Amino acid sequence: MKLNLNDRIKFAEKVLAGDDGEEQTLELLLYWMFYLRSNFSKKLKINRAKVLRDILETRQTLSHPQFNARLALENLLINL
Repeated sequence: MKLNLNDRIKFAEKVLAGDDGEEQTLELLLYWMFYLRSNFSKKLKINRAKVLRDILETRQTLSHPQFNARLALENLLINL
């Protein structure tokens, strides 16, 4: 992501807004996984394996209700 740190935090807040924010976040992470595994992402200058691993870890964290979804998403976005 080419967003600065503040914009990433605002993005996480926006995604998680509303009653179904966690479901939307899981869908978004799923779309990101599909994109990173497709041929379209081969031109990206990132370590796709690391990003996919981080997304999978975040999805795993979000599947447990005792964890804070906003912090998990913010952590993923900061580490991208």
